[in-house]
Amino acid sequence: MSQIDSLLGEYGWDSEEELVTLLPEHVASVLERYLQGDLLAEDVEEWAGAIEGRDDIGYPVETREILKDVIFELAQPFLTAPLSREIAFSLLTQLY
Repeated sequence: MSQIDSLLGEYGWDSEEELVTLLPEHVASVLERYLQGDLLAEDVEEWAGAIEGRDDIGYPVETREILKDVIFELAQPFLTAPLSREIAFSLLTQLY
C-alpha cells in the first residue's frame, strides 16, 4: 500500500461530509512538480487514482467538471493517454 493510500485509509469511505475541497491550484501544483522532475508519471497516476475514488473530496461548483475530467485522465492513463510533458501542459491550460 502506498503512502497516499495509507494516509487516506485513516478516513472511512462512508463519510457524508467533504473532508477537503480539491482546487485547480492543487492539481496544477502536482502537474508543475511533474514538469520539474520532482514527480514521476506513476506518482501522479497514484495520486489521481487515490482522489478519483473518494466521495469525501469536494470540488468547487465552477470547476467541478474540469477537475473531475483532469483527475480521470491522470488516474487512467491506459484509458486516456500516458502522462507526458505535452499532456501536462495541455491539462494545465484546461485548469486556468
